[in-house]
Amino acid sequence: MSELMTAVNNLLKRHKTDTALPCYVKELKGLYRDLSFLKLSMNFYTFSEIYCELDNDNKVRLADDIAVLIDLIGKIVNDVGFDDSDKMRISRLRESVATGTETLTAFVDRFEVCEYMLNRVEYRFYPCKYDMQYYNTDFEKDILAYITRDRDNALINTRISLMSEQLPMRLSSNKFFDILMNSLSLYKGSDKLSLYDFEYMIRTTGLLKDTDDEAFPLLTEAYARFADSTFETLDKEQYDELRKKLDEVTEYTEKTSDAYVIIAEVINDLYTVILTDDKTAEYENASEKSIKVHEGLKKMILLARNSICEDKPHAEGTSDAFSEFEGMQEELNYSITSPENALDEIMDIHTDDIKKLGFEEDFKDLTIIKKLQSTSTFARLTTDETFLNKVDETDVDKVLEGLKTDFTELFKDKPRLFKRAVMAGVIGNLPVFFGSLEEFKEYVHITLLQCNDEAERCGCMASVRMIIKGD
Repeated sequence: MSELMTAVNNLLKRHKTDTALPCYVKELKGLYRDLSFLKLSMNFYTFSEIYCELDNDNKVRLADDIAVLIDLIGKIVNDVGFDDSDKMRISRLRESVATGTETLTAFVDRFEVCEYMLNRVEYRFYPCKYDMQYYNTDFEKDILAYITRDRDNALINTRISLMSEQLPMRLSSNKFFDILMNSLSLYKGSDKLSLYDFEYMIRTTGLLKDTDDEAFPLLTEAYARFADSTFETLDKEQYDELRKKLDEVTEYTEKTSDAYVIIAEVINDLYTVILTDDKTAEYENASEKSIKVHEGLKKMILLARNSICEDKPHAEGTSDAFSEFEGMQEELNYSITSPENALDEIMDIHTDDIKKLGFEEDFKDLTIIKKLQSTSTFARLTTDETFLNKVDETDVDKVLEGLKTDFTELFKDKPRLFKRAVMAGVIGNLPVFFGSLEEFKEYVHITLLQCNDEAERCGCMASVRMIIKGD
């Protein structure tokens, strides 16, 4: 570690570049390899447990991806090195899982709209815990007290967003589009990638992203049932049927989402292992303890691989073996933090030196690894350079017009409750659009006053109180 930090300091001071660059690459890659190897063993073991509990449909859907994953991991347990074709395979595997996750997320957003609508009609059929006297007197006070009970501005804004989504939605389409325009305008001067990521978020929460109907037939069928329902005229029997269906879908999507997230983390760790694959570097000057750790981790990876291949759960107590590696991940993360934080600056300072000494591919790998090991599981690994251009007014107008056109088409001939549910979902994910706390207070007062539907009032009170009590 001291050797690596000496190299970092020398590189930042432009000292001893010829020796510092090779040291930096070798030592940082070695740390990344140790970290990813450790995380791979734990995440892959966790995935093997989840996999054995998946329904058959999900196992069939993931079969091709699992086959590639099992084959690549087989190279680790059999001590076979990786080659360039394996980099291509792991890259395609990552894209495949990301696509599946996007489709699943689009379905989840659809069912959140369905849940919003169900919550707004629930109290036609069931008694409400809160009465209209509370709604007309103390409800507004409780909302504002919740918003302002801490002085942290970030926390206040988060709570305002939560409340904005749950309060009765009474925005006109024009006001909704004005809010979108103001939110998009915040991206003027930033890079285009940030704007397009923001647009993507609006599109998926606003149900503008298409779903692959063949990817999750169970979800496709369930959503069709909701889409064919007229919520304004539901009777109790129909409501109960839809609520039961939503509960089933929620359980299914949670289990499936868990599987996709953990397999994505396994892929990120395996991708890192592949990019840092160097048998010489792995064992050169390695201590007996280090070699023992790697062999122990391989055994856990092999156990997980066998569990998946045989579709057989682990024996009780198998995971206890991980106690041997307790604290290692924290130590490795600590050792990596400073050298990793210096990566971009070192690349800027030593662009010519990196080319001259032949380390371009190594630094390209380190840049990718930094993203693979970030907290963003599905981080984009490469970016089109045009996305780095700055956003101007024309870019914002183009995105806004596209959203207005697509939302107008989505809302066409749709019931009012559906439009309100979609708007609420989008609004809840936008930056706070109120100019001041007083403006938000006025919004709360007006939107509560304008709501005359008693079932919607009860649904709003129940949702808001749940947030306040759970915070």
